[in-house]
Amino acid sequence: MGTTVPKSMGSYQVQEEYCVKPGDTLWSIASSYANEGDDLRLMIHRMVEVNGLKDNCTLKPGETIYVVLEERELRPN
Repeated sequence: MGTTVPKSMGSYQVQEEYCVKPGDTLWSIASSYANEGDDLRLMIHRMVEVNGLKDNCTLKPGETIYVVLEERELRPN
């Protein structure tokens, strides 16, 4: 489930590709992936950041975006 990609030195993200459907919003996409207790605002912030989106962007059906499922810091051994 998802692809692990390095975010920066010492951290990584687990991302999943999502194909935008008519009527989708960042909020609705984040809601569909969220687990109980997840902060949807943080999920949306990460989607905006990883996809290079603008704050007031309009998603286009058929467009592929990445949803950040998890973000973690690597622990030194």
